[in-house]
Amino acid sequence: MNKSQLDQRLAGNLQLCAEKYPELESRYGKGIAIYKDGNVESVGRDSRETCYYTVAGPAPTGKPLVWYTVEINEKTQVYTCSCPDWQMKHAPEIGIARFCKHIVAAKLEAKHGQYGLLEALIETGDVPAAEGQHAF
Repeated sequence: MNKSQLDQRLAGNLQLCAEKYPELESRYGKGIAIYKDGNVESVGRDSRETCYYTVAGPAPTGKPLVWYTVEINEKTQVYTCSCPDWQMKHAPEIGIARFCKHIVAAKLEAKHGQYGLLEALIETGDVPAAEGQHAF
């Protein structure tokens, strides 16, 4: 999958998200933007299979990026973020999880790797293109 195909898949998933979870549409769209801007960094994984990320939210013009800590455990479906949206319980709940834009961006990073790096690795043959996978 190249960058253009990934962009198309992300746009399609945003459309599906809007239809199925309208309360998540805005955060999903902002999470895609954060992911595509490269503002997600994988920090590591612990023995409980929890993955840790730092994710920057958009900053007002001229201000430095604000980085938040995101924890994702796909096995237990426990996702947490240190941002005010998640901490104050404003982020919408889908099933047993709450989704802020930072969690969306981290989940995209977990699924696809770094946005800019992904295409380069596939083009050089270092990473095989994964077909038939969902983007989120």
